[in-house]
Amino acid sequence: MKGNFMKYKDFDVTNKTYCFKFNETNCSKCHSGICGVENSSLNELFNFKEKLRSKNDINRCKIIASRLINNNIPSNVYIYFYKQCFHYSFSDGQHRSCCAAKLNLKDKKVFLKAYISIQDSLCPYCSLKNKIEILENYSDNIYINSRELEDIKIKLKRDFKLWSL
Repeated sequence: MKGNFMKYKDFDVTNKTYCFKFNETNCSKCHSGICGVENSSLNELFNFKEKLRSKNDINRCKIIASRLINNNIPSNVYIYFYKQCFHYSFSDGQHRSCCAAKLNLKDKKVFLKAYISIQDSLCPYCSLKNKIEILENYSDNIYINSRELEDIKIKLKRDFKLWSL
C-alpha cells in the first residue's frame, strides 16, 4: 500500500463521496442494477447465510453486510483522501465501506477502523474527468486521435463510480 496511513478508530463512512473501482464483474449493482444490501431489511441481512457464487453475485454484499452486523469480518480499511476534490478511494476495503454506509442508512451504525492516507491530488475519477475536459477543450492544440479520447471516456465509465453515501 502506497502512502503513509494514519489510523482512525470508528470511522463513519457515511456523508462522504467515494471513487469506487466497481464494475460489472465485481459489483451486483453495476452488473444488474440491484444492490442486495439496499433491497434487504436489517433482519434479512442479520440472518443471511447464503454462499457466494461469483464476484458480482447479489449475495456478495449481503454476506459482507451480515458479517459487519455480526462483527464477523475484519473492519480495517485503507482509504485515500484527496485534498483537491475532497473524495475518498480505496487501497483495501471498498466493498466493506460501501456495505457499512448502506447499513448506516438503515439505522444500523457500523464504524470501520480506517487507515487514511492524505493525497495532494485529485481522485482517480476526477483526474480522468479532468483529462477528458482538457483534451476536449484544447483538441486544436493537442494532438490526440478520437479513439484515444474515447478509450479514456470508456475507462472512466467502466472502471470508476463516484458515489455519495
